[in-house]
Amino acid sequence: MMNSLTRSAILSLLLFVPDVCAGDAGTDFFENKIRPVLVEHCYSCHSTNAKTKAGLALDTKVGVLEGGDSGPALVPGKPSESLLLTAVKYAGETKMPPAGKLPDAVIADLEKWIAMGAPDPRVASKAITIDEARKRWAYQPLSGVGDRGSGVGKSVDEWINTRLAGKKLTLSPAADARTLVRRLYLDLLGLPPSPEQVVEFVNDTSPKAYEKLVDHLLANPQFGERWARHWLDVARFAESSGYEHDNDRPHAYQYRDFVIQAFNHDLPFDKFVQWQIAGDELAPNEPLALKATGFLAAGLMNGQVTEREVEKERYEVLDDWVGTIGTAFLGLTVGCARCHDHKFDPIRAEDYYRMAAHFTSAVRVNLNVPHDPPAAKRMIAEHQRHIASLEEGVRRFEDTKAHGPAEAWRASTPKLPVAPWLVMTADDTQKGKTRRGLESDFDLTPQPDGSYLFTRLNGDVGPIKLTTRTTLEKIAYLRIEALSDESLPNYGPGFGNHGNFNIDSVSLSITGTDGKAKSIKLEKAATTTDDKPGGHAWSVKANNLGHDQAAVFKLAEPIGNSDGAGITVTIHCPGDSPSARQTIGRFRLSLGLADTDASPTGIDLPLEVYERGIKELAGDELTPAVVKLYCLNDADWQRLDAAMRTAKRDWRWPAHDLAFGVTEGLPPYRMMIQGPDLSDTTHILKRGDPNKKEAVATPATLALLTRGASSRWNVAFVNDAKTSHRRAGLARWLTDAEQGAGSLVARVIVNRLWQHHFGRGIVATPSDFGMQGDAPTHPELLDALAVELVQSGWSLKAIHKRIVMSATYRQASERRPDAERIDPENTLLWRYPPRRLEAEAIRDSMLAVSGRLDARSLGTGTLDENMTRRSIYFTVKRSKLIPSMVALDWPEALTGIGRRTCTTVPPQALWAMNNSQVRKYAEALAGKLAGLTPNDAVTHGFELTVARPPTASERLAALKFLEPDPTARLVDFAHTLLMRSEFVTIR
Repeated sequence: MMNSLTRSAILSLLLFVPDVCAGDAGTDFFENKIRPVLVEHCYSCHSTNAKTKAGLALDTKVGVLEGGDSGPALVPGKPSESLLLTAVKYAGETKMPPAGKLPDAVIADLEKWIAMGAPDPRVASKAITIDEARKRWAYQPLSGVGDRGSGVGKSVDEWINTRLAGKKLTLSPAADARTLVRRLYLDLLGLPPSPEQVVEFVNDTSPKAYEKLVDHLLANPQFGERWARHWLDVARFAESSGYEHDNDRPHAYQYRDFVIQAFNHDLPFDKFVQWQIAGDELAPNEPLALKATGFLAAGLMNGQVTEREVEKERYEVLDDWVGTIGTAFLGLTVGCARCHDHKFDPIRAEDYYRMAAHFTSAVRVNLNVPHDPPAAKRMIAEHQRHIASLEEGVRRFEDTKAHGPAEAWRASTPKLPVAPWLVMTADDTQKGKTRRGLESDFDLTPQPDGSYLFTRLNGDVGPIKLTTRTTLEKIAYLRIEALSDESLPNYGPGFGNHGNFNIDSVSLSITGTDGKAKSIKLEKAATTTDDKPGGHAWSVKANNLGHDQAAVFKLAEPIGNSDGAGITVTIHCPGDSPSARQTIGRFRLSLGLADTDASPTGIDLPLEVYERGIKELAGDELTPAVVKLYCLNDADWQRLDAAMRTAKRDWRWPAHDLAFGVTEGLPPYRMMIQGPDLSDTTHILKRGDPNKKEAVATPATLALLTRGASSRWNVAFVNDAKTSHRRAGLARWLTDAEQGAGSLVARVIVNRLWQHHFGRGIVATPSDFGMQGDAPTHPELLDALAVELVQSGWSLKAIHKRIVMSATYRQASERRPDAERIDPENTLLWRYPPRRLEAEAIRDSMLAVSGRLDARSLGTGTLDENMTRRSIYFTVKRSKLIPSMVALDWPEALTGIGRRTCTTVPPQALWAMNNSQVRKYAEALAGKLAGLTPNDAVTHGFELTVARPPTASERLAALKFLEPDPTARLVDFAHTLLMRSEFVTIR
């Protein structure tokens, strides 16, 4: 009846749950007569839990009513118009079930059920208009946003107390000073305070002591390392591509560092949002803005895509971007509209694709990020002017000063100068087959200097063949120049992850007038790099990046043919291994004659100019080509040419970083196998199927969250811009709190902050504020915080401080039976909710109290569990997650996570007991207690780990444990302290 449902559609259907109304006659009829038939005869092929056939899922009311390609499965109240009944009667082309016709009595029941209106207790979607949806709290504009001086009214505690009073509850008393200082350190820094820091706060009796501590911690660089990890969950951050090959992304860590620095510097959250969508367009002179686009690049990326799958995979990438923006910033499941209009929120499929159209020409790349972009731009422009000036000097010499000497030289019996390197201009550029037999897929764009630049590079690049014809003889050398370029990672000269490249082999053949080709053996003779000559392979590695390099190969025998020979040079790049991205990025080929000065950096001339000059030398006129021949022996010209070549060769690109991000106008980050690039068009697809294009999608924002004209957010750009600036407009709409999506964005982020401070958000579904999300427990408080965020210039630290300064946050966490009877889930916050620390904070706390914590920040990460830096610096490789972190509920980074699961399972205790790293932390902690009396060791151990002295019973038990041999048992005692529930809990 219908083709298969897409993945997104199936996931959306799974949201439906039974909602049976007991005693309803229609419901009873369905449950007794209809559902058993569907279960027995239909669900094996037509349910959301099966591999749905014909696109028909009969286990939800939505599936029945929506149907598939043939239309709805039934029309309530109209049996004669219902395809389901036609099929079970065997009255049409489709006969169901195929195993045999149902009994007449069963068919009669189905007909009766449809005539009754097809009563079905399973929830069906209810269409809702935009106007109706805008009455919901999440979609309403924030009042007072435009009035910067209006303030935000009530305090946090007033809103909390109002709700508590309604239930005849009150806040709990404030926690003691030791509890508060430990709470603040763990919450804001993810690290416990030292005993000295605890004592300093306890002894500070000034009225501003608590606020002073809050300000101190918010300014601590470790604040960013703590809170960045929360955001990285939302951003599905990882440093590998996922899927089967899970290729590494060695520069993806720059996005993680951006988030850390943004939080430490209190980057306004509207900029934080905008830069992650379009930092390259909105702030191209800000290095952090370029690195911020790693947000888009962080998602999964299939590294093995055939030509038939490339378009489908491209729409998967767009889905990842649109869906993640929806959940991360808007708290909306926008991705559910990929295959059909959203079932609960008024987001049309058309809206989804028009939002996706902002990213039509965006690609993942390894970006060169100058440390000082404006200065770098000036340096590059100055270098280009300098080279242009030197080139003009050479041309001026040839056009004026050289003419007289050249005429005299031509009139004599001229002796040909030593042949320069002769730059090949290819008559033909062939794309060879890859090692898997697929057509290589790349574009080589000729450059003015005779070089070729990869401007599109996908998949496994097979042999690159360039052919030229020449009448020259005695060709004895081949030179390959690898040239740097602004479009390449690290400015090249390769297209590898670091700008490196690797050529497996180079081959050369000659084809005579008889059409027969002959292979010529090559031997590498000299290079500008530090590799040893010999063989016919060549590579440029890390220490030779960012400037021009060359290698010379000597032919085993001189070749040539005065009648014209075809010379074909073939460059063999690495195959389809994880190193396959090491393709040369920009190169130039030159031939050398037997008398050529075969230095890799010698003089060059276009091959056709040299050939033409030889022919024209015997003529009656002085031609430019003849002047070129003369100049090869002129000392003044040689000085000018040498100065130009030296300036090019010695140029060093401005200091920069390499970051994995998203931009436009550059060759995309290569995948191992991929079909051709798509055109710059995004289509509206029927049911998310790239084979069913309905119309071209023009960029637009979600109508639900748009109250102004789309032109309000357009960003003007200059004619020579490499990007479309469509993403910039989307980014501005996202943060417009008056006419765009900014009100919702503000609500979502302050709710995320609240969640991490209290363990539960004001809205318990932090990534779903839509119709299916939970209602806020304190809607007025949520809006007050969101308004303050906008009025404060989008300062997150202002919201952090407002929250942690409240009496609500400073409450004790002890249980109160009277309050538990009224509010057992503590949703009204009558006490501070204790909770277990996340995996990173548990490990980091162990490192801190043991004295082994390495405080170095930022930079590349590692997979080595012996690392002693903070856990945020573990490399997140999707197929090789850190085992100990996974045991403590580390996320998989496949999709954005708004709230981690928190399990309590035996493997966690076993990890703490038996893990070798935990034992090392215990040994180091014991070392800090060594030399103390048993009593002092017990006291100091408790103060280090839980910021308090032991109780009398704890002291007695600890001393009794140590009594037989305090020295031998000290490590076990320290290990026990690290395993205590209190140590891994914020209270």
